[in-house]
Amino acid sequence: MAFIYPRQTANATNGNVASIELFASSSGLYTIPIEIGTPPQSLWPVLDTGSTDFWVWSSLLPADNITYHGDYFNVSASTTAQVVATRSYDTGDTYGPVWQDTIIVGTVINNSPTYPIGLAESIDDYWFYTNDVDGVFGFGLSVYDSEYPDPHQTWLMNTTLASSLFAISLSANSTSSIDFGYVNNSRHTGTVNYAPVGPAALNATPSWHFTWGGFAIGSGTQNLTSKVNIEVDTGLNFVKLPDSIAASYYALVPGAIFNTNVASYEYPCSFPLPTFTFVVNGSGLVVPGGVQLQFGGPLADNITCYGVIQKSGDESTGIFGTPFLQGLYTVFDYGAKRLGFAPATSPN
Repeated sequence: MAFIYPRQTANATNGNVASIELFASSSGLYTIPIEIGTPPQSLWPVLDTGSTDFWVWSSLLPADNITYHGDYFNVSASTTAQVVATRSYDTGDTYGPVWQDTIIVGTVINNSPTYPIGLAESIDDYWFYTNDVDGVFGFGLSVYDSEYPDPHQTWLMNTTLASSLFAISLSANSTSSIDFGYVNNSRHTGTVNYAPVGPAALNATPSWHFTWGGFAIGSGTQNLTSKVNIEVDTGLNFVKLPDSIAASYYALVPGAIFNTNVASYEYPCSFPLPTFTFVVNGSGLVVPGGVQLQFGGPLADNITCYGVIQKSGDESTGIFGTPFLQGLYTVFDYGAKRLGFAPATSPN
């Protein structure tokens, strides 16, 4: 049964700005409360900046699937739902037809009265067994979604906001939030440091990319010659770094090894993992070590843990999933095509 969250009230002015509470799921991803249809049905899909896809659990799934999960969109109960006969949605094992219906996200105003939604009639195992997630809500930058024959403009890009941006503050232990249309200065300390988005996000993929200005591991000296293209993806609960950087990180952890059987770094859970610092616009942003960079709990031996940081498979790219964003205030400015980072004011 999916978790039932209380209905949230967004703070807004004329629908041009809004602040909405996010919820940490059991998978380490964050869900956003939305309402679909008439009368509104409440669901909590994952906020995914690495995708432009939008799909939800639906009444088109087999009855036993719906009973197992709990929350879903009942298309027959909405008086405004309309099938889009020429479109389908397919990401592999998750697929189904595309319908259009009203979408409410807090008080954010959308330019279209209805919006395309992928209604799942089959769901892959990962999402099937993540009970407190009702789908995926893509906040990627471009329009490379999984609808065919043609992709559509994302819900976010079709909104009317005071500024063309959103910002998130993620926490493992405290309140998490998303701000639409403005930078909420009460959520961060110091200056928001920006880096331009691209080139990958502008040319080929739906995710947000920037090039960092360097890094440091633990108390080590910053390496300011490293220029790595980083994807910021809230749809992932782990982190990938260039192979040599991941190896250098775990070289500071006694007993850490790269287990070739599972292609992952593992280490003794009792050893506190070091911090990691990445540089944006000359300023270092510190990601706490310790349990924040531990992936889940101990393995079967009750001694060994997987690390959140894994290797990307090359020396020039990386991915920041949710563990690297916890404790930061991250600004996704699609109007100015830039990403911004600052330490969050809320405890992590």
